[in-house]
Amino acid sequence: MRRFIVICVAMLTYLSATLAFAETQNRKSVGLLLGDPIAISLKIPVQGKTFVDLRAGIWTWHFWQEQSYNTPYLSIDYTWNFPDFYAGIGIAFFFADNPKDERNYPACAAIRFPLGRELYSQENFSVLFELAPIYQVAPAYNFKPYIFELNGGLMLRHPF
Repeated sequence: MRRFIVICVAMLTYLSATLAFAETQNRKSVGLLLGDPIAISLKIPVQGKTFVDLRAGIWTWHFWQEQSYNTPYLSIDYTWNFPDFYAGIGIAFFFADNPKDERNYPACAAIRFPLGRELYSQENFSVLFELAPIYQVAPAYNFKPYIFELNGGLMLRHPF
């Protein structure tokens, strides 16, 4: 987990020094999140500075530990745009047993707090970086030893 955080911070620092920043735009778009989870994304503007982000994919926290990954993932976030970043709150569903938890159950839900920044933007393409702490609430479980787990990665978006 520490390696993941260090890699994310280093990547964000490098990208912030080399890419052109743009104010986060609130446009309808489709995207691909490469990280944890690996997911497709649909961004739908709600008002001038808010949007809903729907994601479906595979939860890949095992990937960082060099294990197989196979947990279907769905999340819904309500997010606010600020001049240089976005922040929100959402819920994530994992449709298989959480392998970190020894209990056996068919699904779980977690609260997410996505924080992101648009790193590069052109007319038809943008690159974003996002980190989202998550906390599993149903069934209740604290990720050990940190209580929270991290989602996030690089996102590639195409407006339409």
